[in-house]
Amino acid sequence: MRVEVFPPLLQRFACADAVDFAIRDRVFQAGAPCILPKGVASDATLRQYGLKHYQVSRRIVHMNRRLSKEMCKCLFEKVSLKWSLSSFAFEVWGEAEGNRLHLAKNGVN
Repeated sequence: MRVEVFPPLLQRFACADAVDFAIRDRVFQAGAPCILPKGVASDATLRQYGLKHYQVSRRIVHMNRRLSKEMCKCLFEKVSLKWSLSSFAFEVWGEAEGNRLHLAKNGVN
């Protein structure tokens, strides 16, 4: 049996504040190639928070821990020194993005 999970539910469980949302968005934008924590911290939208690379990694680990506690799933996975969204997260956000694009194509807001 598959339980449907929606992005707002995932965000509520994993993201504690606006910085967590921004980190999640930046890693999602990176897509399959992954991204170094330094690349996340130096992003234009995150530069205003003054994060260091180790703070980005620490926040990602905390988001994984919070989501794992609620759903036994991880939001991010580590690939060597880089971070990427897990296949579970890509599945959830990919479906939501696909639905949004489909609705926009058909003229539904």
